[in-house]
Amino acid sequence: MRQFLALFSISLKDAFVYRVRSFIWFLNDVLPVLTAMLFFGAVFSQQKQVGDYVLSSILSYYLVTLSLNVLLEPHPEFAIYLDINSGFLSTYLLKPLSYIRFYIASEIAWKTIRLTYLTPFMILALIALHGCTTMNLMVWWRWLIFGLMLAVSFMIFYFWKVIIGFMAFWFNEITWLLGISELLSTFFSGIIFPLDLMPKYMQQIASLLPFKYVIYIPAKLLTSVISLEEQFKYLIIQLVWLSILGLVVKRLWRKGVKDYEAYGN
Repeated sequence: MRQFLALFSISLKDAFVYRVRSFIWFLNDVLPVLTAMLFFGAVFSQQKQVGDYVLSSILSYYLVTLSLNVLLEPHPEFAIYLDINSGFLSTYLLKPLSYIRFYIASEIAWKTIRLTYLTPFMILALIALHGCTTMNLMVWWRWLIFGLMLAVSFMIFYFWKVIIGFMAFWFNEITWLLGISELLSTFFSGIIFPLDLMPKYMQQIASLLPFKYVIYIPAKLLTSVISLEEQFKYLIIQLVWLSILGLVVKRLWRKGVKDYEAYGN
């Protein structure tokens, strides 16, 4: 824990120095959601309801989705790709620290800086949309479960991105893979479009992927009524995904480092 806190402190200082970069990433997360809100604003000017959504519920959904995306989606994959591709990974291998934990600390530090942008943005948004949003007020112990789900969501997202980054062990160029990953995660997490408004076959595909459970489900917990049984069911599904992706990360790391060292990087 002491090592992790030290890594977090170093990463936080680095994130503060490059806070303009953090703000750019913040805009990258915000703009697609704002575009979707404008789209639905135009739709609801012509009709009162779309599916189970009215204007207040769709605005609430997107505000929550935006917040969760900013706080939960990490971006370690490109840095990992550069480390491996440039040979800089060797520097980490010589140090008495966990490479994977290092980037966890780094991502949490960057999220801390990004939170300073998100907070005033959300305050202004709630003031501007006063009376046009609705939230599900849960009892305190369900908030504890929700908090656990957010922590698991972050780690699922993190492990997925690490797996994408680790592909650089075997491919010299993976920017195409980064693009595919971003497209899949954005679309099937419900950031652009609520999953329950998609065709049934698309919803079925989303249920087979991890992204639904890291953004869409937590967002629905805050904006609609979900039973305690369903909440536990989704938490269990999250934990299954976390276990699977964690195991894949562990095996890819061992295999990747072995191949990396064999090539003498």
